[in-house]
Amino acid sequence: MGLTATTLATIIGTLTAIGLDRYNFWGRKAYQALLLVPIVIPNIVLGLAILIFLSAISFPLGRISVILSNTIFLSSYVTIVIGSGLASMDRSLEEASAISEPVR
Repeated sequence: MGLTATTLATIIGTLTAIGLDRYNFWGRKAYQALLLVPIVIPNIVLGLAILIFLSAISFPLGRISVILSNTIFLSSYVTIVIGSGLASMDRSLEEASAISEPVR
């Protein structure tokens, strides 16, 4: 379960970080602020909130709900870490690698 949640969080967090880094859209700053919520709120409170939400929408509790909860929790950490790496990366290196041919 942990490997699945980590893999999903890595995929979702990386795609989110790329989207936040490359595009300007309405609500971008608010979304970046909401990414800090799992870091600021204690884990037990966040877990209880997810449990109450899943129970309210009649989602079956089991392996899938544990994987979903862990993915939600971890994806914000991945987005913050990958986003900070993308912010410090030189964009011209990415553009140069996209247009150049491999050296033989």
